[in-house]
Amino acid sequence: MKYLFLSLFLLISGIIIAQPTPEIVRQMISEGIKSLNITPENIFKIENKVVNEVPVRIYYPSSEQQLPIIYNVHGGALVAGDLETHENISRRLANATNSIVVALDYRKAPENPYPKSLEDVVAIYSWIINNQISIGGKKAPISIVSDSGGCLLVAALQIQIKNQKLSQAIDKVVYINPAFDLRETNDDFYKLVIEWYLSRADPNNELVSPITANDFSVFSPCLIVVNEKDILLPQGVDFSKKLNLLKIKNELVTIKDEDHFGVYWPAAHPVINQAFDYSVKFLSGK
Repeated sequence: MKYLFLSLFLLISGIIIAQPTPEIVRQMISEGIKSLNITPENIFKIENKVVNEVPVRIYYPSSEQQLPIIYNVHGGALVAGDLETHENISRRLANATNSIVVALDYRKAPENPYPKSLEDVVAIYSWIINNQISIGGKKAPISIVSDSGGCLLVAALQIQIKNQKLSQAIDKVVYINPAFDLRETNDDFYKLVIEWYLSRADPNNELVSPITANDFSVFSPCLIVVNEKDILLPQGVDFSKKLNLLKIKNELVTIKDEDHFGVYWPAAHPVINQAFDYSVKFLSGK
């Protein structure tokens, strides 16, 4: 991850910045995705909505009704990413799985520190579950796809479903390069992200660091994709081990010789093809 962001620093006016600001990180991620020049796939239809003041974008692969629904919760170091950055991957997911994909632009730290992002992710989950038929989907448990920091929010969502006694309607979850732990780290950039996101929240809180969850039975069957050179790899491995202790179905896949996907996943760059194929196979139940 450190290599990724140091590389992205070079995209900003050719200047290496000693300590990035949230705005610089957002710009780096956005510009990094654009610089890859990946043409977005054609999609049958897109609808934009605002739900509880949260921007939502719905992707339709065809005119077919009662399709499965995938909730796409984007990553971006918990301070960046939005509907535009993850446009390519949302389109590709919809087409490849023949599913309706619902993406959101949750509030970001540090302007909106914990728990604002999580509140938005929970709110849109509830809206999807209550509106499956009206948006063209079928009334059935949904799937969730998340990457990087978005995985932390999705794990926390599942804890909140139990805490808030919400309807549990998650069939399966895909975690790409997941972060599950905002406690101690030796990585300078990761430390900065944690500071921005937490403000003064307790990093040991299970909603902040879901790896510390008291009850791992809240988590749905999942695919966990980790990259061999990614500093977040141990978090995905540890999460899988804890699921295994409770015999919760999960698949742990390691992508060899790759660092954190970073901008490659949202851009739907060919670098992610192996991970994407595993994800589609898992989501399709094949």
